[in-house]
Amino acid sequence: MTDKLKKQTRKRKKKQTSSIHTKKDKVDSGSGSDSQKIVSTTIIPYVPTDPSPTRETSTLETITKRDVMVTEPTEVRVPTPDRDGGKALGSLLMQSGPLEEILKKEDNTWPEIAKKLKKSFLPYQQSLTTPQARAGYVAELGTAYYGPGKTAMIKEDSVNRKYTDQLPEVVKFLEKFMDANGQWDYIEKQDWFTKGEYVIGIDVNYYPDRSEFNPDSPQFHKDTGGNNIFVNLVFDNEKDIEATEWFADLEQPSQKRASWQKKLLPKPYLDELDSTRTALQDEHGKDAPVSGGIGKGKYTYVSWLDDLVWHSTPTDVPRLEYTADAAKSAYKNLDTALKNQQAGYYDKQLGRYILAIEVLGTMAEAEGTELHQWLKAKGLKAQDLDYQLARQAWAQLYTNSAGQKQYFQDVTKRAETDWRITGKLSEAIAEDPRLKGTSSMKETPISLSTRRRVNSLLETQEAIAKVRADNKGEARSFIRTWVRILPIGSDELRQAGVM
Repeated sequence: MTDKLKKQTRKRKKKQTSSIHTKKDKVDSGSGSDSQKIVSTTIIPYVPTDPSPTRETSTLETITKRDVMVTEPTEVRVPTPDRDGGKALGSLLMQSGPLEEILKKEDNTWPEIAKKLKKSFLPYQQSLTTPQARAGYVAELGTAYYGPGKTAMIKEDSVNRKYTDQLPEVVKFLEKFMDANGQWDYIEKQDWFTKGEYVIGIDVNYYPDRSEFNPDSPQFHKDTGGNNIFVNLVFDNEKDIEATEWFADLEQPSQKRASWQKKLLPKPYLDELDSTRTALQDEHGKDAPVSGGIGKGKYTYVSWLDDLVWHSTPTDVPRLEYTADAAKSAYKNLDTALKNQQAGYYDKQLGRYILAIEVLGTMAEAEGTELHQWLKAKGLKAQDLDYQLARQAWAQLYTNSAGQKQYFQDVTKRAETDWRITGKLSEAIAEDPRLKGTSSMKETPISLSTRRRVNSLLETQEAIAKVRADNKGEARSFIRTWVRILPIGSDELRQAGVM
Protein backbone atom coordinates (compact mmCIF):
# COMPACT_ATOMS: atom_id res chain seq x y z
CA MET A 1 0.00 0.00 0.00
CA THR A 2 1.05 3.58 -0.60
CA ASP A 3 2.25 6.33 1.74
CA LYS A 4 -1.07 8.05 1.08
CA LEU A 5 -2.88 5.12 2.64
CA LYS A 6 -0.57 5.27 5.65
CA LYS A 7 -1.48 8.91 6.15
CA GLN A 8 -5.21 8.48 5.61
CA THR A 9 -5.84 5.18 7.34
CA ARG A 10 -7.31 5.88 10.72
CA LYS A 11 -5.75 4.27 13.74
CA ARG A 12 -7.69 3.11 16.73
CA LYS A 13 -7.69 5.90 19.28
CA LYS A 14 -5.29 5.19 22.08
CA LYS A 15 -7.08 4.37 25.30
CA GLN A 16 -5.90 5.60 28.67
CA THR A 17 -4.45 2.62 30.42
CA SER A 18 -3.09 1.60 33.77
CA SER A 19 -3.07 -1.58 35.74
CA ILE A 20 -1.77 -3.23 38.88
CA HIS A 21 -1.63 -6.68 40.40
CA THR A 22 0.18 -8.15 43.36
CA LYS A 23 -0.84 -11.77 43.34
CA LYS A 24 -2.47 -14.10 40.92
CA ASP A 25 -6.22 -13.73 40.58
CA LYS A 26 -7.66 -17.23 40.38
CA VAL A 27 -10.31 -16.55 37.88
CA ASP A 28 -9.57 -12.90 34.63
CA SER A 29 -9.11 -9.80 29.69
CA GLY A 30 -8.94 -6.45 27.34
CA SER A 31 -9.52 -4.35 24.21
CA GLY A 32 -10.38 -0.78 23.47
CA SER A 33 -13.33 0.71 21.66
CA ASP A 34 -12.74 2.07 18.21
CA SER A 35 -13.65 5.58 17.30
CA GLN A 36 -14.68 6.07 13.72
CA LYS A 37 -14.16 8.94 11.36
CA ILE A 38 -15.81 9.17 7.95
CA VAL A 39 -13.43 10.12 5.19
CA SER A 40 -14.45 11.00 1.65
CA THR A 41 -16.63 8.24 0.29
CA THR A 42 -18.49 7.08 -2.74
CA ILE A 43 -22.23 7.64 -2.33
CA ILE A 44 -24.84 5.15 -3.46
CA PRO A 45 -28.15 6.96 -4.11
CA TYR A 46 -30.96 5.85 -1.81
CA VAL A 47 -33.97 4.97 -3.96
CA PRO A 48 -37.18 4.43 -1.97
CA THR A 49 -39.35 1.45 -2.84
CA ASP A 50 -42.70 0.26 -1.60
CA PRO A 51 -42.40 -1.10 1.95
CA SER A 52 -42.29 -4.88 1.93
CA PRO A 53 -40.80 -7.65 4.07
CA THR A 54 -37.94 -8.17 1.59
CA ARG A 55 -34.42 -6.85 1.61
CA GLU A 56 -32.20 -6.66 -1.45
CA THR A 57 -28.46 -6.71 -1.73
CA SER A 58 -26.82 -4.41 -4.26
CA THR A 59 -23.48 -4.89 -5.93
CA LEU A 60 -21.31 -2.01 -7.06
CA GLU A 61 -19.80 -1.25 -10.44
CA THR A 62 -17.46 1.59 -11.34
CA ILE A 63 -18.74 3.26 -14.54
CA THR A 64 -16.48 6.32 -14.77
CA LYS A 65 -13.08 7.40 -13.55
CA ARG A 66 -14.87 9.78 -11.16
CA ASP A 67 -16.17 6.81 -9.16
CA VAL A 68 -19.81 7.25 -10.10
CA MET A 69 -21.46 4.14 -8.78
CA VAL A 70 -24.72 2.35 -9.59
CA THR A 71 -26.67 -0.31 -7.77
CA GLU A 72 -27.53 -3.61 -9.36
CA PRO A 73 -29.88 -5.78 -7.30
CA THR A 74 -28.64 -9.35 -7.35
CA GLU A 75 -30.69 -11.05 -4.69
CA VAL A 76 -34.05 -10.54 -3.02
CA ARG A 77 -34.10 -11.78 0.53
CA VAL A 78 -37.10 -13.79 1.64
CA PRO A 79 -37.52 -13.59 5.42
CA THR A 80 -36.78 -16.72 7.37
CA PRO A 81 -39.73 -18.53 8.96
CA ASP A 82 -40.99 -17.18 12.26
CA ARG A 83 -38.91 -19.67 14.23
CA ASP A 84 -39.97 -18.71 17.73
CA GLY A 85 -42.33 -15.80 17.31
CA GLY A 86 -39.36 -13.48 16.89
CA LYS A 87 -36.28 -13.81 19.04
CA ALA A 88 -36.53 -11.88 22.27
CA LEU A 89 -33.74 -9.42 22.88
CA GLY A 90 -32.41 -11.40 25.84
CA SER A 91 -31.84 -14.50 23.70
CA LEU A 92 -29.41 -12.42 21.61
CA LEU A 93 -27.28 -11.40 24.62
CA MET A 94 -24.29 -13.52 23.57
CA GLN A 95 -23.86 -16.20 20.91
CA SER A 96 -20.71 -17.94 19.71
CA GLY A 97 -19.46 -21.02 17.92
CA PRO A 98 -18.22 -22.22 14.51
CA LEU A 99 -20.01 -20.76 11.48
CA GLU A 100 -20.82 -24.25 10.24
CA GLU A 101 -23.18 -24.71 13.18
CA ILE A 102 -25.53 -21.93 12.02
CA LEU A 103 -24.91 -21.49 8.28
CA LYS A 104 -25.64 -23.78 5.36
CA LYS A 105 -22.54 -24.71 3.42
CA GLU A 106 -23.60 -22.66 0.38
CA ASP A 107 -24.16 -19.58 2.59
CA ASN A 108 -20.78 -19.78 4.32
CA THR A 109 -18.69 -17.74 1.89
CA TRP A 110 -16.52 -16.39 4.68
CA PRO A 111 -13.43 -18.62 4.14
CA GLU A 112 -12.89 -17.32 0.59
CA ILE A 113 -13.68 -13.73 1.60
CA ALA A 114 -11.22 -13.99 4.49
CA LYS A 115 -8.40 -15.11 2.18
CA LYS A 116 -8.93 -12.11 -0.11
CA LEU A 117 -9.12 -9.63 2.76
CA LYS A 118 -5.95 -10.99 4.32
CA LYS A 119 -4.12 -10.77 1.00
CA SER A 120 -5.23 -7.14 0.62
CA PHE A 121 -4.47 -5.82 4.11
CA LEU A 122 -2.12 -8.06 6.10
CA PRO A 123 1.06 -7.07 4.18
CA TYR A 124 0.35 -3.40 4.87
CA GLN A 125 -0.17 -4.00 8.58
CA GLN A 126 3.05 -6.00 8.73
CA SER A 127 4.89 -3.09 7.11
CA LEU A 128 4.05 -0.75 10.01
CA THR A 129 7.18 -0.07 11.99
CA THR A 130 6.04 -0.25 15.63
CA PRO A 131 4.21 -2.94 17.61
CA GLN A 132 1.73 -0.29 18.78
CA ALA A 133 0.85 0.69 15.21
CA ARG A 134 0.50 -2.93 14.12
CA ALA A 135 -1.61 -3.86 17.16
CA GLY A 136 -3.96 -0.91 16.63
CA TYR A 137 -4.43 -1.18 12.88
CA VAL A 138 -7.94 -1.69 11.50
CA ALA A 139 -9.18 -1.36 7.93
CA GLU A 140 -12.57 0.36 7.88
CA LEU A 141 -14.26 -1.04 4.78
CA GLY A 142 -17.51 0.92 4.87
CA THR A 143 -21.15 0.89 5.97
CA ALA A 144 -24.29 -0.77 4.62
CA TYR A 145 -27.58 1.06 5.32
CA TYR A 146 -30.97 -0.65 5.44
CA GLY A 147 -34.54 0.58 5.57
CA PRO A 148 -37.53 -1.79 5.65
CA GLY A 149 -37.92 -3.56 2.33
CA LYS A 150 -35.25 -1.46 0.65
CA THR A 151 -32.00 -2.15 -1.13
CA ALA A 152 -28.83 -2.10 0.96
CA MET A 153 -27.08 1.19 0.31
CA ILE A 154 -23.35 0.58 0.53
CA LYS A 155 -21.01 3.41 1.39
CA GLU A 156 -17.43 2.33 0.79
CA ASP A 157 -14.39 3.83 2.44
CA SER A 158 -12.64 5.80 -0.30
CA VAL A 159 -9.15 4.81 0.87
CA ASN A 160 -9.60 1.11 1.52
CA ARG A 161 -11.82 0.46 -1.54
CA LYS A 162 -8.70 0.98 -3.67
CA TYR A 163 -7.23 -2.17 -2.17
CA THR A 164 -10.20 -4.50 -2.09
CA ASP A 165 -13.55 -4.90 -3.82
CA GLN A 166 -14.80 -7.30 -1.19
CA LEU A 167 -17.31 -5.10 0.67
CA PRO A 168 -20.41 -6.06 -1.41
CA GLU A 169 -19.49 -9.71 -1.02
CA VAL A 170 -18.94 -9.23 2.72
CA VAL A 171 -22.33 -7.52 3.03
CA LYS A 172 -24.10 -10.41 1.31
CA PHE A 173 -22.38 -12.85 3.67
CA LEU A 174 -23.33 -10.74 6.70
CA GLU A 175 -26.98 -10.75 5.67
CA LYS A 176 -26.96 -14.56 5.69
CA PHE A 177 -25.04 -14.58 8.96
CA MET A 178 -27.38 -12.10 10.70
CA ASP A 179 -30.36 -14.08 9.46
CA ALA A 180 -28.84 -17.21 10.99
CA ASN A 181 -27.99 -15.69 14.37
CA GLY A 182 -31.43 -14.10 14.73
CA GLN A 183 -30.44 -10.42 14.59
CA TRP A 184 -32.35 -9.61 11.40
CA ASP A 185 -35.27 -11.64 12.67
CA TYR A 186 -35.41 -9.35 15.71
CA ILE A 187 -34.88 -6.09 13.80
CA GLU A 188 -37.55 -6.80 11.18
CA LYS A 189 -40.19 -7.28 13.87
CA GLN A 190 -39.66 -3.87 15.48
CA ASP A 191 -42.21 -1.15 14.73
CA TRP A 192 -39.55 1.56 14.87
CA PHE A 193 -37.86 -0.16 11.91
CA THR A 194 -40.83 -1.38 9.87
CA LYS A 195 -42.51 2.04 10.00
CA GLY A 196 -39.44 3.66 8.48
CA GLU A 197 -38.63 5.81 11.52
CA TYR A 198 -35.12 4.39 11.83
CA VAL A 199 -32.49 2.91 9.51
CA ILE A 200 -29.99 0.18 10.35
CA GLY A 201 -26.34 1.00 9.60
CA ILE A 202 -23.87 -1.89 9.61
CA ASP A 203 -20.22 -0.82 9.84
CA VAL A 204 -17.74 -3.37 8.49
CA ASN A 205 -14.18 -3.25 9.81
CA TYR A 206 -11.38 -5.74 9.18
CA TYR A 207 -8.51 -6.63 11.52
CA PRO A 208 -5.75 -8.39 9.55
CA ASP A 209 -3.91 -9.43 12.72
CA ARG A 210 -4.76 -8.70 16.34
CA SER A 211 -2.23 -11.09 17.84
CA GLU A 212 0.16 -8.32 18.93
CA PHE A 213 -2.54 -6.68 21.05
CA ASN A 214 -1.79 -8.22 24.45
CA PRO A 215 -2.94 -5.83 27.19
CA ASP A 216 -1.26 -5.82 30.58
CA SER A 217 -4.64 -6.21 32.29
CA PRO A 218 -8.27 -6.73 31.22
CA GLN A 219 -9.88 -3.76 29.44
CA PHE A 220 -13.64 -4.19 29.58
CA HIS A 221 -15.64 -1.80 27.42
CA LYS A 222 -18.54 -1.41 24.98
CA ASP A 223 -18.28 -0.84 21.22
CA THR A 224 -20.63 2.07 20.85
CA GLY A 225 -21.05 5.79 20.48
CA GLY A 226 -24.45 5.21 22.05
CA ASN A 227 -26.48 3.76 19.16
CA ASN A 228 -25.08 0.25 18.70
CA ILE A 229 -27.52 -2.59 19.06
CA PHE A 230 -25.39 -5.61 18.11
CA VAL A 231 -21.69 -6.38 17.61
CA ASN A 232 -20.43 -9.31 15.53
CA LEU A 233 -16.94 -10.74 15.27
CA VAL A 234 -16.21 -13.38 12.60
CA PHE A 235 -12.75 -14.93 12.85
CA ASP A 236 -10.51 -16.36 10.15
CA ASN A 237 -9.19 -19.20 12.31
CA GLU A 238 -8.21 -22.70 11.26
CA LYS A 239 -7.50 -23.77 14.88
CA ASP A 240 -9.07 -23.20 18.28
CA ILE A 241 -8.46 -19.64 19.52
CA GLU A 242 -8.79 -17.64 22.72
CA ALA A 243 -12.36 -16.55 23.27
CA THR A 244 -13.60 -13.01 23.92
CA GLU A 245 -14.06 -12.34 27.63
CA TRP A 246 -17.41 -10.93 28.70
CA PHE A 247 -20.08 -10.63 31.35
CA ALA A 248 -23.62 -9.31 31.33
CA ASP A 249 -24.16 -5.66 32.26
CA LEU A 250 -27.57 -5.80 33.93
CA GLU A 251 -27.24 -2.56 35.90
CA GLN A 252 -28.86 0.71 34.96
CA PRO A 253 -26.49 2.89 32.91
CA SER A 254 -25.05 6.04 34.38
CA GLN A 255 -27.32 9.06 34.22
CA LYS A 256 -25.05 10.64 31.60
CA ARG A 257 -25.20 7.56 29.38
CA ALA A 258 -28.95 7.17 29.81
CA SER A 259 -29.52 10.82 28.93
CA TRP A 260 -27.31 10.53 25.85
CA GLN A 261 -28.98 7.38 24.56
CA LYS A 262 -32.48 8.82 24.96
CA LYS A 263 -31.51 11.27 22.21
CA LEU A 264 -30.42 8.48 19.87
CA LEU A 265 -32.53 5.38 20.31
CA PRO A 266 -36.25 4.50 19.99
CA LYS A 267 -38.07 4.54 23.32
CA PRO A 268 -39.53 1.04 22.77
CA TYR A 269 -35.99 -0.29 22.36
CA LEU A 270 -34.81 1.44 25.55
CA ASP A 271 -37.83 0.06 27.40
CA GLU A 272 -37.02 -3.44 26.13
CA LEU A 273 -33.44 -3.09 27.34
CA ASP A 274 -34.80 -2.32 30.81
CA SER A 275 -37.13 -5.33 30.87
CA THR A 276 -34.33 -7.55 29.54
CA ARG A 277 -32.02 -6.44 32.36
CA THR A 278 -34.60 -7.76 34.81
CA ALA A 279 -35.30 -10.97 32.88
CA LEU A 280 -31.63 -11.96 32.75
CA GLN A 281 -30.82 -11.47 36.44
CA ASP A 282 -31.25 -15.10 37.47
CA GLU A 283 -28.98 -16.48 34.76
CA HIS A 284 -26.42 -13.71 34.39
CA GLY A 285 -26.51 -11.84 37.71
CA LYS A 286 -23.65 -10.82 39.98
CA ASP A 287 -22.62 -14.38 40.88
CA ALA A 288 -21.98 -15.42 37.28
CA PRO A 289 -18.28 -15.55 36.32
CA VAL A 290 -16.62 -13.54 33.58
CA SER A 291 -16.76 -15.88 30.60
CA GLY A 292 -13.70 -16.58 28.47
CA GLY A 293 -11.59 -19.62 27.77
CA ILE A 294 -11.28 -21.18 24.32
CA GLY A 295 -13.27 -20.66 21.13
CA LYS A 296 -13.46 -24.12 19.60
CA GLY A 297 -13.73 -24.96 15.91
CA LYS A 298 -12.85 -23.34 12.59
CA TYR A 299 -14.16 -19.94 11.53
CA THR A 300 -15.75 -19.03 14.83
CA TYR A 301 -18.03 -16.08 15.51
CA VAL A 302 -19.10 -14.04 18.52
CA SER A 303 -22.32 -11.98 18.50
CA TRP A 304 -23.66 -9.91 21.37
CA LEU A 305 -26.07 -7.23 22.51
CA ASP A 306 -23.72 -4.32 23.09
CA ASP A 307 -25.68 -2.34 25.68
CA LEU A 308 -25.95 -5.34 28.00
CA VAL A 309 -22.42 -6.73 27.70
CA TRP A 310 -19.04 -5.64 28.99
CA HIS A 311 -16.44 -7.37 26.81
CA SER A 312 -12.68 -7.52 26.51
CA THR A 313 -9.98 -8.87 24.26
CA PRO A 314 -8.72 -12.05 25.97
CA THR A 315 -5.68 -11.86 28.18
CA ASP A 316 -4.03 -14.26 30.61
CA VAL A 317 -2.88 -11.36 32.81
CA PRO A 318 -4.64 -11.35 36.21
CA ARG A 319 -6.25 -8.43 37.98
CA LEU A 320 -5.05 -7.07 41.31
CA GLU A 321 -6.70 -8.74 44.26
CA TYR A 322 -7.07 -5.61 46.36
CA THR A 323 -7.06 -5.51 50.17
CA ALA A 324 -7.87 -2.98 52.88
CA ASP A 325 -4.14 -2.68 53.66
CA ALA A 326 -3.32 -1.96 50.01
CA ALA A 327 -6.05 0.69 49.85
CA LYS A 328 -4.91 2.27 53.12
CA SER A 329 -1.32 2.50 51.94
CA ALA A 330 -2.55 4.31 48.83
CA TYR A 331 -4.31 7.07 50.81
CA LYS A 332 -1.62 9.76 50.70
CA ASN A 333 -0.92 9.24 47.01
CA LEU A 334 -4.61 9.28 46.11
CA ASP A 335 -5.13 12.39 48.25
CA THR A 336 -2.30 14.20 46.45
CA ALA A 337 -3.47 13.07 43.01
CA LEU A 338 -7.09 14.16 43.46
CA LYS A 339 -6.17 17.50 45.02
CA ASN A 340 -3.89 18.14 42.03
CA GLN A 341 -6.61 17.06 39.58
CA GLN A 342 -4.61 14.03 38.48
CA ALA A 343 -6.10 10.71 37.47
CA GLY A 344 -3.99 8.70 39.89
CA TYR A 345 -0.43 7.90 40.74
CA TYR A 346 2.35 5.51 39.79
CA ASP A 347 3.01 2.92 42.51
CA LYS A 348 6.73 2.15 42.49
CA GLN A 349 6.33 -0.91 44.67
CA LEU A 350 3.72 -2.44 42.41
CA GLY A 351 5.25 -1.07 39.23
CA ARG A 352 1.80 -0.02 38.07
CA TYR A 353 -0.41 3.04 37.76
CA ILE A 354 -3.28 3.29 40.25
CA LEU A 355 -6.42 5.11 39.14
CA ALA A 356 -8.28 7.00 41.86
CA ILE A 357 -11.60 6.65 40.09
CA GLU A 358 -11.35 2.88 39.93
CA VAL A 359 -10.51 2.56 43.63
CA LEU A 360 -13.39 4.87 44.54
CA GLY A 361 -15.77 3.42 41.97
CA THR A 362 -15.38 -0.11 43.29
CA MET A 363 -15.59 1.18 46.88
CA ALA A 364 -18.89 2.85 46.03
CA GLU A 365 -20.43 -0.50 45.10
CA ALA A 366 -20.46 -1.52 48.78
CA GLU A 367 -23.68 -0.32 50.40
CA GLY A 368 -22.04 0.01 53.81
CA THR A 369 -19.56 2.66 52.74
CA GLU A 370 -20.02 6.37 53.37
CA LEU A 371 -19.23 6.93 49.70
CA HIS A 372 -22.15 4.76 48.63
CA GLN A 373 -24.49 6.69 50.91
CA TRP A 374 -23.10 10.04 49.70
CA LEU A 375 -23.91 9.10 46.12
CA LYS A 376 -27.32 7.69 47.03
CA ALA A 377 -28.29 10.98 48.70
CA LYS A 378 -27.64 12.65 45.33
CA GLY A 379 -29.73 10.08 43.47
CA LEU A 380 -26.54 8.55 42.00
CA LYS A 381 -24.79 5.18 41.94
CA ALA A 382 -21.25 3.90 41.52
CA GLN A 383 -21.55 3.90 37.73
CA ASP A 384 -22.15 7.68 37.86
CA LEU A 385 -18.79 8.35 39.49
CA ASP A 386 -16.62 10.29 37.02
CA TYR A 387 -13.43 12.29 37.63
CA GLN A 388 -15.22 15.45 38.65
CA LEU A 389 -17.56 13.67 41.04
CA ALA A 390 -14.69 11.61 42.47
CA ARG A 391 -12.76 14.78 43.36
CA GLN A 392 -15.88 16.27 44.94
CA ALA A 393 -16.53 13.13 46.98
CA TRP A 394 -12.93 12.99 48.14
CA ALA A 395 -12.98 16.63 49.23
CA GLN A 396 -16.17 16.18 51.25
CA LEU A 397 -15.53 12.74 52.71
CA TYR A 398 -11.86 11.89 52.89
CA THR A 399 -9.66 14.96 53.41
CA ASN A 400 -7.94 15.89 56.73
CA SER A 401 -7.47 13.51 59.65
CA ALA A 402 -11.20 12.83 60.14
CA GLY A 403 -11.56 12.11 56.44
CA GLN A 404 -8.63 9.72 56.49
CA LYS A 405 -10.30 7.82 59.32
CA GLN A 406 -13.52 7.66 57.30
CA TYR A 407 -11.59 6.43 54.25
CA PHE A 408 -9.96 3.68 56.32
CA GLN A 409 -13.39 2.62 57.59
CA ASP A 410 -14.79 2.56 54.06
CA VAL A 411 -11.97 0.49 52.55
CA THR A 412 -12.21 -1.94 55.46
CA LYS A 413 -15.92 -2.32 54.81
CA ARG A 414 -15.37 -2.78 51.07
CA ALA A 415 -12.70 -5.41 51.63
CA GLU A 416 -15.13 -7.67 53.50
CA THR A 417 -15.98 -9.20 50.11
CA ASP A 418 -13.83 -10.00 47.09
CA TRP A 419 -12.26 -6.84 45.69
CA ARG A 420 -10.35 -6.85 42.43
CA ILE A 421 -9.40 -3.94 40.24
CA THR A 422 -8.08 -3.95 36.69
CA GLY A 423 -6.20 -0.66 36.65
CA LYS A 424 -8.23 0.40 33.61
CA LEU A 425 -11.09 2.76 32.97
CA SER A 426 -14.01 1.07 31.24
CA GLU A 427 -15.47 2.95 28.31
CA ALA A 428 -19.26 2.72 28.13
CA ILE A 429 -19.59 5.28 25.33
CA ALA A 430 -16.84 5.90 22.78
CA GLU A 431 -16.43 9.13 20.87
CA ASP A 432 -17.96 8.85 17.40
CA PRO A 433 -17.46 11.88 15.11
CA ARG A 434 -20.61 10.90 13.21
CA LEU A 435 -22.67 11.77 16.30
CA LYS A 436 -22.68 15.46 17.11
CA GLY A 437 -21.91 16.08 20.77
CA THR A 438 -20.52 12.63 21.46
CA SER A 439 -17.68 12.17 23.94
CA SER A 440 -16.05 9.29 25.74
CA MET A 441 -17.94 8.21 28.87
CA LYS A 442 -16.29 5.99 31.47
CA GLU A 443 -18.16 3.89 34.02
CA THR A 444 -17.39 1.46 36.80
CA PRO A 445 -18.53 -1.95 35.48
CA ILE A 446 -20.72 -2.93 38.41
CA SER A 447 -19.89 -6.35 39.93
CA LEU A 448 -16.71 -6.86 37.90
CA SER A 449 -14.65 -6.39 41.07
CA THR A 450 -16.39 -9.35 42.73
CA ARG A 451 -16.84 -11.71 39.77
CA ARG A 452 -14.38 -14.51 39.20
CA ARG A 453 -12.77 -14.80 35.77
CA VAL A 454 -12.81 -18.07 33.88
CA ASN A 455 -9.45 -17.09 32.39
CA SER A 456 -7.86 -17.15 35.83
CA LEU A 457 -8.79 -20.73 36.56
CA LEU A 458 -5.68 -22.89 36.49
CA GLU A 459 -7.18 -25.36 34.01
CA THR A 460 -8.24 -22.51 31.73
CA GLN A 461 -4.81 -20.91 31.91
CA GLU A 462 -3.25 -24.20 30.86
CA ALA A 463 -5.66 -24.50 27.95
CA ILE A 464 -5.00 -20.88 26.88
CA ALA A 465 -1.25 -21.46 27.05
CA LYS A 466 -1.60 -24.45 24.73
CA VAL A 467 -3.83 -22.55 22.27
CA ARG A 468 -1.39 -19.61 22.26
CA ALA A 469 1.48 -21.95 21.52
CA ASP A 470 -0.50 -23.64 18.73
CA ASN A 471 -1.32 -20.25 17.18
CA LYS A 472 2.11 -18.70 17.55
CA GLY A 473 2.98 -16.92 14.32
CA GLU A 474 -0.62 -17.13 13.07
CA ALA A 475 -2.54 -13.92 12.38
CA ARG A 476 -5.61 -13.35 14.58
CA SER A 477 -7.78 -12.04 11.73
CA PHE A 478 -11.46 -11.14 11.84
CA ILE A 479 -14.14 -8.76 10.70
CA ARG A 480 -16.06 -6.72 13.23
CA THR A 481 -19.46 -5.23 12.53
CA TRP A 482 -21.33 -2.60 14.48
CA VAL A 483 -25.09 -2.81 13.91
CA ARG A 484 -26.35 0.70 14.65
CA ILE A 485 -29.80 2.32 14.90
CA LEU A 486 -30.05 5.66 13.06
CA PRO A 487 -33.07 8.02 13.00
CA ILE A 488 -34.21 8.67 9.45
CA GLY A 489 -33.34 12.39 9.63
CA SER A 490 -29.87 12.00 11.12
CA ASP A 491 -26.90 13.99 9.85
CA GLU A 492 -25.07 10.79 8.93
CA LEU A 493 -27.85 9.63 6.64
CA ARG A 494 -28.17 13.04 5.00
CA GLN A 495 -24.44 13.19 4.34
CA ALA A 496 -24.52 9.65 2.96
CA GLY A 497 -27.46 10.41 0.69
CA VAL A 498 -29.59 7.86 2.51
CA MET A 499 -32.95 9.53 3.10
